[in-house]
Amino acid sequence: VLHGGSQERARRPGTQNVAGVVGLAAALALTTERRASWMADVARRRDRLADGLRQAVAGLQVTEPAVRVPGTCHVAIDGVANEELLLLLDDAGVAASAGSSCASGALEPSHVLTAMGWSAEAAATAVRLTVGAATTDAEIDHALEVIPAVVATLRG
Repeated sequence: VLHGGSQERARRPGTQNVAGVVGLAAALALTTERRASWMADVARRRDRLADGLRQAVAGLQVTEPAVRVPGTCHVAIDGVANEELLLLLDDAGVAASAGSSCASGALEPSHVLTAMGWSAEAAATAVRLTVGAATTDAEIDHALEVIPAVVATLRG
């Protein structure tokens, strides 16, 4: 609840942010115009990441269906605990997650993966990599260099 002022028959305080409204409208128009090409580019990078990881890491499974969100690459890596993997990836400059963003910091396996029939042990090998409109090909190259090396280190 906002307090003060009596604009709009005392329903809200302050003055409308006209510049902000115009800026939001312009951003929405630009996004609508470019969304298809942006999403295709994001999906291309996601697929390059997933395909490169499949080729470079034995026992890696892309866990998502063919039709999925353009920027999400979810994988499971046999014999590699996701917590250890995430620590080494972070040190090497690759951001990843072991669960959904709404479960950040959770110690138990993903309730979604266990609901899908995954064992707790298998769920503990899953990581999510996210590609966005600002992700560069150089960043994908870096991830494709770092992730197989870190997995090899963890496997000894």
